[in-house]
Amino acid sequence: MLESGNMNRFAKVGNFSSYCRCVKSERISNGKKKSKTNGIIATKTVANKLARACYHVLKDQVTFDVNKSFS
Repeated sequence: MLESGNMNRFAKVGNFSSYCRCVKSERISNGKKKSKTNGIIATKTVANKLARACYHVLKDQVTFDVNKSFS
């Protein structure tokens, strides 16, 4: 919360996810796309869900509801 600052500086939840480095990125080397393993993809997916939940909790000043996060 202290590191991200005021949540109103992020126009959308996707901007906050990007700030947290939880969005899809492509790794290209020598013109070839490098693939990621399934474990890394799963970890990034969960991290993105949690970043989105954090955004809404901090912006709206509400308590965390796990039912809203993983529905």
